[in-house]
Amino acid sequence: MSDPVLQRFFADPLIAAQHKRCGKLVAVYRVDASGGIWYRDRQQCRCAPSPTLPEGAELAALVERAEARERWSSHRARIRIYI
Repeated sequence: MSDPVLQRFFADPLIAAQHKRCGKLVAVYRVDASGGIWYRDRQQCRCAPSPTLPEGAELAALVERAEARERWSSHRARIRIYI
């Protein structure tokens, strides 16, 4: 791939946060390979009150739990967490 944007998209691990109540996508976390910075983009969930997005240790615990479940989805996100 010659396009650097596409290279970053396919190279970086993705984590999809899905809302437990409505089942819609709340946020997508991307790991920046150069600095290890998390980015998140709000997506489709419009529930009121909106779910609280996890950060830091809470996010790490959810990712660890998701990896233990081995719920890998290769076409969208590698790890899916439920909030």
